[in-house]
Amino acid sequence: MKTKLHLIIFCLLLFLAAGGSVIQAADSWKYPTEKPKTPFGGGDGSQWNPYRIDNAQQLANFSYMVTKEGENYEGKYFVLTNDITLNDNVLNASGTGLRYDVSNYKEWTPIGDRSVLDYGIFKGIFDGQGHTIR
Repeated sequence: MKTKLHLIIFCLLLFLAAGGSVIQAADSWKYPTEKPKTPFGGGDGSQWNPYRIDNAQQLANFSYMVTKEGENYEGKYFVLTNDITLNDNVLNASGTGLRYDVSNYKEWTPIGDRSVLDYGIFKGIFDGQGHTIR
């Protein structure tokens, strides 16, 4: 029993030492319909303590805040802390088209809206830290 516990603790320590990155499941987010109470995973937006975007929901919150709330975050810093998947299994096996009908996927709202002058335009600093959004 102690050996299993030690193995579990060891695996957790390895995971944390590797940066603790995880890919969040695509079905775990939805586009907000009102201003989120805590839109990000932490931070204060400063260069030394940037806002953290840890998962797809926080990325959707970010899009909503810029596009719908008109928050430009000028001079604020953001970091992406994990790879994020917005929709799973999008391409078919040959990679030539969609695997399923388009109605099976969550619609992504791009960050920013240039249709209104100086409203919905992101003016902050976003560091993806080598992570991907797909």
